[in-house]
Amino acid sequence: MEARPAVDPVGDGQPGRPGRPGRRRSARSAGFVPGLLPGVALLLWLLWALPPLCMASGASAPRIEEQSARPHFPDTIEFTLRVRELGFEAQRAVLNYRLVGEPVTAQAEADLKQASADVDVSLSLDLSTHYMPPGSGVTYYWTLVGEADQQIDTPAGSFTLLDERHDWQSLSDDRSRVTVHWYEGSEQFGRRLLDTATGALDRLERATGEGLQRPANIWVYASQDELIDALPKNIPEWVGGKAFPELALVLTAIADDSIAEEEIKRIIPHELSHLLLYQATRNPYNTPPAWLDEGLATYNQQVQDPSEEDMLRQAVEEGGLIPLRALSGSFGADEEEAVLSYAESRSVVEFIMTDSRYGPDRLARTIAAFRQGVTYDEALQAGLGVTVDELDRQWREWLPTRVGAQSAGQGDDSTPGQATEPGNRPKGGQPSGLLRPGSVLLIVAGIWAGLFVVGALVTLGIVLRRRHGHSARAHHLLAMHQEETPPPTRLPPGGS
Repeated sequence: MEARPAVDPVGDGQPGRPGRPGRRRSARSAGFVPGLLPGVALLLWLLWALPPLCMASGASAPRIEEQSARPHFPDTIEFTLRVRELGFEAQRAVLNYRLVGEPVTAQAEADLKQASADVDVSLSLDLSTHYMPPGSGVTYYWTLVGEADQQIDTPAGSFTLLDERHDWQSLSDDRSRVTVHWYEGSEQFGRRLLDTATGALDRLERATGEGLQRPANIWVYASQDELIDALPKNIPEWVGGKAFPELALVLTAIADDSIAEEEIKRIIPHELSHLLLYQATRNPYNTPPAWLDEGLATYNQQVQDPSEEDMLRQAVEEGGLIPLRALSGSFGADEEEAVLSYAESRSVVEFIMTDSRYGPDRLARTIAAFRQGVTYDEALQAGLGVTVDELDRQWREWLPTRVGAQSAGQGDDSTPGQATEPGNRPKGGQPSGLLRPGSVLLIVAGIWAGLFVVGALVTLGIVLRRRHGHSARAHHLLAMHQEETPPPTRLPPGGS
């Protein structure tokens, strides 16, 4: 059965609270009743004397013959309103609409041909410029405005914006935390989507101490092209999934093919992590940095991308690590830089989760601190006891030798010419730039081997010279030996 996002016209996401059982009033509270009578009388008089809310004085209730919304995703939504006996001549008709979960109500004004008490108006909302993701819950109402502050709001309507180009199937978990939707593939494929989603939420709850406060909906497209066609026009083409945390919504592309299992375990946990972290840290002042958001999401994947590990290793070896503070915002559209950004972020979260100084409890404290709307440094100080730069330095020291620990300290903010701090030295305690004992032995052995070869060649030249009297032969052999060096590394086509 398909799960549709619940409409919350109030926008606070809170259900109504049941009334409390009746209580016997105390004599003290009963004694104030006579004193309240004048106020009650004044309130009743105001209700009688003033016109009804949002309606002109003396106007009768309007008759709404039609108020509808017809979505045609991804192109338009057609809104229509027909009102009779409005009670005043409307000069303006304004559509108010909001995605369920977003705090802001948007407006669009329709074109009224002439002022009239009978309103027939329509408005076509272009989704290419007013994008709404499929699966969104939408609430809307109209405001009709006349002269002298005459105004009325119609009752709120609601609908779910669906991508009706596909025939969707749906499955939900027993705890109603998540619903998955797909249109190509068997029910077994849908079951794998759901099982992976519930397992990811379980792991996130254990790691962060937080759970989803609003149920998630995951919409799975069968191809990358069909996903891109459902996303905003400015989305990078390499994106394989997109989370809309404020809407508790995920769009992704996974085909039911031979690599489906791998893609499911890579994408679904990643995107669900975005939803959970958003809900766990939501506040009006600040959001967690991108490296924490993406790092936790990538760390939660059951399958990692090998290219990210390769990119991280290369960056360490070449001193090309991006400073952690620079990963606070968007990762950008450059694919190689984005892959490295994801790899570094995952590695930092792995460091926090596994280092003996920190661990899951410290991460949970950090997430709780972000909920207070504090700065990045203040949140890390509250949860981990370090600043962003101090965490960056500790992480670089922690990077394993398999990705080139000697280069891990490069690319930092050290002033040129200053001595390397002990904390930035390669593992093993050797200062940067010094030769290790093993390297010295290799150099000495190389010198002796070179002397031996030269001596052998000289001896051979003397013998040949004595036998044949041709000194040119010895010079030729020596030249041949000098040419036996490895050829230069060939760049791939297009390399520079």
